[in-house]
Amino acid sequence: MTFARTSRRWLRTTVFAAIVTAVAACSFGSAASAPGPWWHPEKGLTWQWQLHNEPVDTSINAQVYDLDLFENPASTVRTCTTRGAR
Repeated sequence: MTFARTSRRWLRTTVFAAIVTAVAACSFGSAASAPGPWWHPEKGLTWQWQLHNEPVDTSINAQVYDLDLFENPASTVRTCTTRGAR
């Protein structure tokens, strides 16, 4: 009889702890991992999309640059964003 009570108490405590942990993970995790709004380009913007010959030609006056972040240095990205390009 004592074993049955202990088992039920252990089960209740374990289930309660699991529920509290799940609720805490959902409430704290969702706020921290919520992504920001995606940028959607407007119709009619000018683009610079260069597929070959690195580095990217930043002398072109484009509103949007499509850059490969693995092949281009941070200075190229900085140059584009400083001028207001996306």
